[in-house]
Amino acid sequence: MKLFQGSLMGLLALSFPFSSHGGTASPVQARRLVDINTEPLSSTPSAAAMVDGTLFFTSRSKQVVTSASSNGVSFDHLSARLWKSDGTAQGTVLLEDGPQASFMLGLDGRLYYYSPQWKWNTGNGTSSGLYGIPGSIPDGSVDRRDFDTVGSTLFFPFTEIRAYPPPSTGTELYKLDPAQSLFFRVKDICAGTGSSMPSGLKAVGNTLFFSADDCLGTHGRELWKSDGTGAGTVLVKDIRPGAGDSAPSMPTRAGMTLFFLADDGVHGRELWKSDGTPEGTVLVEDLVPGASGGSVTAMAAAGTRLFLVRSDDSGLELWTSDGTEDGTVLVEDLQPGAGSSNPTSLTEVETTLFFVADDGVHGPELWKSDGTKDGTLLVREIRPGPDGAGLRDLKNVDGTLFFVADDGVHGEELWKSDGTPEGTRLVADIHQGESASAPVSLVAAGGTLFFWADDGLHGSEPWKSDGTPEGTVLVRDVETRPASSAPGDLTRVGETVFFLARTETHGEELWKTDGTEAGTSLVKDIHPGRAGSIPRALMNVGGRLFFLADDGVHGTRLWTSDGTEAGTIQLQEADPDSRSYIGVPLGTLNGELYLTVDGDLWKSNGTRAGTRYVKDISPGGANDSTRRFLGEVNGKLLFPVHRYASTGSWLELWGSDGTEAGTTVIKNLGRTQSYLPYTGGLLLGGSLVFQGPGSQLWKSDGTEAGTILLEDMGAEAARTMQYMVKVGDRILISARSDYFTTWRLWVTDGTESGTVPLRSIEPMLGNPVELGGKAFFMVGRDLWVSDGTAEGTGLVVKDGFPGQDILELSRVGNLLLIATRDAVTRDQRLWMSDGTADGTFPIQGYSSTFAYDFGTQLGDQLLLPGSDPEHAQELWTVPVPDVQVAPPSGEPRPEQPQEPSTSASCGGCGASASGALAWQALAFAALLLHRRAAISPGHHPYSSTRKTPSRGRP
Repeated sequence: MKLFQGSLMGLLALSFPFSSHGGTASPVQARRLVDINTEPLSSTPSAAAMVDGTLFFTSRSKQVVTSASSNGVSFDHLSARLWKSDGTAQGTVLLEDGPQASFMLGLDGRLYYYSPQWKWNTGNGTSSGLYGIPGSIPDGSVDRRDFDTVGSTLFFPFTEIRAYPPPSTGTELYKLDPAQSLFFRVKDICAGTGSSMPSGLKAVGNTLFFSADDCLGTHGRELWKSDGTGAGTVLVKDIRPGAGDSAPSMPTRAGMTLFFLADDGVHGRELWKSDGTPEGTVLVEDLVPGASGGSVTAMAAAGTRLFLVRSDDSGLELWTSDGTEDGTVLVEDLQPGAGSSNPTSLTEVETTLFFVADDGVHGPELWKSDGTKDGTLLVREIRPGPDGAGLRDLKNVDGTLFFVADDGVHGEELWKSDGTPEGTRLVADIHQGESASAPVSLVAAGGTLFFWADDGLHGSEPWKSDGTPEGTVLVRDVETRPASSAPGDLTRVGETVFFLARTETHGEELWKTDGTEAGTSLVKDIHPGRAGSIPRALMNVGGRLFFLADDGVHGTRLWTSDGTEAGTIQLQEADPDSRSYIGVPLGTLNGELYLTVDGDLWKSNGTRAGTRYVKDISPGGANDSTRRFLGEVNGKLLFPVHRYASTGSWLELWGSDGTEAGTTVIKNLGRTQSYLPYTGGLLLGGSLVFQGPGSQLWKSDGTEAGTILLEDMGAEAARTMQYMVKVGDRILISARSDYFTTWRLWVTDGTESGTVPLRSIEPMLGNPVELGGKAFFMVGRDLWVSDGTAEGTGLVVKDGFPGQDILELSRVGNLLLIATRDAVTRDQRLWMSDGTADGTFPIQGYSSTFAYDFGTQLGDQLLLPGSDPEHAQELWTVPVPDVQVAPPSGEPRPEQPQEPSTSASCGGCGASASGALAWQALAFAALLLHRRAAISPGHHPYSSTRKTPSRGRP
């Protein structure tokens, strides 16, 4: 046995060129550094629906990583728990764990919900009653905000999404028939691969109205109707004759009449109505004579009467219409003169319209109207003074209006109104005192209202109310698990690690740590309150932290921080009325940060005075774009710009030395229909190697003459170059030639003749990692290694670790980090390896159920997100063993096995596969079986966004 173990160590040395420093490495113990979010977890739903008096909802659960579908790329899916409730604690039960439902609807006694993995599912109230709708349902997307039902049939726009073969249609009208459990397209209105983009679905009786474009070039976007059959799906009327769009919008049903806004090309966007016939589709009134339009901002109906909000000389006020020109009038100028009462939240309760308006005296408060001047009244001034009560979420519950308001005493709480001052009152002070319970997700069921609120003890959990204080009760504390701070984007600046984390009080904000619990703190509450500033793109540039954040006033802007509250400032001065997008890509040159701002190139040295405009890099207009900087070479920052014109699109390579004059086009790389490069560039021999149009590989020294096409790795249709990694004096690239072939691993030495394919291979999953002069990478569930030669490229481990799927690779110091997921529990684990039998081990006491973030090294510890059953996802620390890297051996390699006929299947790695790689696979698999250790799985809440390991890390 000792001899066998010694052989393992010797064989592994062929693949892992490491040696322990100071003795054999031992397993390390992870520990939680600090519990940032100590508040209770909330079950606030992503979707909720009523089915015959039973509430169904999803609570956020955890994020898992899957190897997705059609093109082999890894996706993160936020999983959820599906629950049902009859309004009692014992009747609130978990039905199933699974991916997050993006759409949920009660229809014909069943629950229908949609997610990318579950597709359409129905439930009869038991976990065994959950099943997929029969038939082939493609991958795609549903807009949960745009659907309607005719009888028991659900209509919605659906977009089929897949890489290959490409979808035969675009976004079209689909329906779901529960009686037959069938899901199918109603009609391909825009025949072929184009999209008719149905929108504004509204049922009137047995007819579904919507707007669409048949792509024929003769009608434009017009009003259509459907009875659920292809033959019965027809254009109602070409309101704007010819190819122009009348663009129907704001469809509103009042009785059996459809009201909507449309532009006939003569009167501007005005009020129209339709009974479903061409002759019955007419302009109601030209509210503003001429082509300027009627300035309507909102519409709603109460009974057969239409209400609309529009602007004229009286300001933005409430109007009404009975469908005739004479009956379309101003209801009341609530704020006399040119001021606007700005009616919002229009809500029907029987024949009365409730809404929020500001008469200039009381602030935005609750009003009601029956369509007459005398019947339009302030219901009650809930919060005295000009600020208003902040009313929101008005909901009709069996003839009673419920809403959320803040009276200035109790905070945001649940209120109700019967339309009288005395009948408008606080239902219950759920979170006692001035603190707010902040009710959300109001769902009506008969005379009962279900909602989510925070009483200060349980987090935001399901409550119900019959409108009385004693009848307003917590249904159940669904999420008894701890909340998570979900730390992420860990970025080291000197001896400080900055990261983003969230709490229930501050939302997602910027934090810092020196590697100790006492030294971990919030840097600044940039956006006060629960919303958070959502910092992202943290980057160390010349020893200074840059990041993007939204303070709630200026939109996403560039910020910097020295780790103090006073030293955390917004760099770019901005017009407070402008919320233009400031953001990616980010790049560095000579210790300064570069970024794009609405198509302009900017740079910053970390001061407001030094944050300035460089040049407009989108001279062709708003469609021009750049999404990443490629890298620095010879004093220039290189980046691609995708140009668009009526004659086609092309990719240009630009360079900048930081001056306007020195920011120029280096070379036109050629026409492209592809997206911008997937990867950044890598320096090799004084040039930057990068992806050009499609699967072209280029290099540039920053000059036109030195910008050279190295190889066209595949057809333009492929537009797929996945990863690049530098190994010694070579660069490895994974690329696909077209939709019909497997991926290939290429290598380049920076010359045209030295850019060649190594072997066919399935797509890499996750970034390859260079370590000890070799590249390690994942192919499906397998671990591979390459030194940049054909004979040195092959399988190391087949089918992942025992009971584990390999998710991601990274490195810390001189150790390889391997993230795996348990095939049963789905919990994620982290392993370290120094290349010896006693030096490959799981990190003890650590697990994660989130998308992987390898964190960053600070001194002799690795800081990263982790979890245990008691504390959910928080900031953890792992000691990093001191390991030295031995240089690669110069000895000749043993003869390699023949390449398998299909790369990832390793069909040639059986008895006929002699040589080092076959022995390495056997040895490493035996090693992992020998070193396998159990780690307690945890069940933890939803996650932060996934990030690329080691990006921007020193």
